[in-house]
This record gives sequence, C-alpha cells and structure tokens, in this order.
Amino acid sequence: MAQQRPIPMKDYVRIVVGTSPSSILLSDAACNYEFKALHYNMLSSFYEMLNEDLLTFIRDFYATIQMFPLEDLIEDQLKMRCFFYTLKDKAKAWLMTLTPGFLTTWDTVYNHFIGKFYSHQKTAKVRSKIATFTQMEGEPFHEAWERF
Repeated sequence: MAQQRPIPMKDYVRIVVGTSPSSILLSDAACNYEFKALHYNMLSSFYEMLNEDLLTFIRDFYATIQMFPLEDLIEDQLKMRCFFYTLKDKAKAWLMTLTPGFLTTWDTVYNHFIGKFYSHQKTAKVRSKIATFTQMEGEPFHEAWERF
C-alpha cells in the first residue's frame, strides 16, 4: 500500500480563477452572433475618466450599433452583445463585479450603467439648465433652439 504524500501548505493558498460567466445574460441568438473585427473596431470605448462624456458615448454606441447587421437579433440583443467590448479599465472592472446573469435586458444594462457612471449632480445640473433655459433678448428663435 502506497503512502500518500502530504499536500504542501502553499497549495492551499493558491488563487483559483474560475470561469466567470458574464453579468450580461445573452440569448442563444446573441451568443451565436458573428462579431467581426470590423465591428469591434467601430465601437467607441468608455474608461470612466473625468474628461469622458457619458451621454456622447451612449449616443455614439447607439449610432454604431445601428450600422451592424441584425441577422436573427433584435437591436436590444445586439446592444447587449456588443456592450461588454466598449468598456475598459474601471468600467469593465465594475461590470465584472456584477452577479453573473444579473443583466437580462438592455434596459437593465443601461439603467445600471447610467446609475453607476452618471452622477446625480450631473442629472440635476442638466435638469436645471433645461428648466431655466430662456431665449435672450433679440436672439432669433432658431439660434436659441440651437443653443438649447
């Protein structure tokens, strides 16, 4: 009978990196969507840096997604499929901390993303600008509208 060798203590403290499924739960059609390098290169990135404009990023994301072929997907599924690839650094780290399969619709992805990265102060500031907007004396309406 062979004697078992004791397991060294260092083997007990080794970090185990498991296969962590995404927090964005994709449909089978979205999982099978052929995401080409061309598509990847078209997507803008969000890093969560101070000089980044979140609303411009979202507008650009929507405009880019509309250029992709849908194949068997609806647009919201395509957004969910592509969104992971737009996040970098701190933003991607945030997404990776969410519970696997937690985000099941584009609305939940969008709402959690905006809730995390678009502060209440920014929202209040934009609301205040909208609520207090006025046309300047002598300013043509079309110029006021453009400024608005």
